[in-house]
Amino acid sequence: MIKSNVYKKVSGQNIKIGNNYSLYCKKKFSEVVSKYAVKAISYSSNIIKRKYYYKVKLKIVLSESAGYEATGKAKLPYDALNLAIIHLSKILRRHYRKIKNENKGNKQIRLLKDSFLLYNLR
Repeated sequence: MIKSNVYKKVSGQNIKIGNNYSLYCKKKFSEVVSKYAVKAISYSSNIIKRKYYYKVKLKIVLSESAGYEATGKAKLPYDALNLAIIHLSKILRRHYRKIKNENKGNKQIRLLKDSFLLYNLR
């Protein structure tokens, strides 16, 4: 779950947002964030109604001061939100993998330095 000190904003442009949509959006965000164990500072969702479709813009700010955006377009607002959530989850998965690989590389470098020091001390 997303912690309570996270800044959350769900808004609409040219459309009124109901309570069900905002709760659904918050639930989906919390699932994605908890799945990838990302420390989020804030997130926002903006839904825009166009002539024939809905467009959802998601923005998330992580603890490393990295911000990401994802969009989704569909005929129904919930479908547009689901598409944007899928896109955001891909972005967060890649971010998490990048951090994991960097830590793995740093660990290997530390092991090499330690083994080099032990070898030279003999």
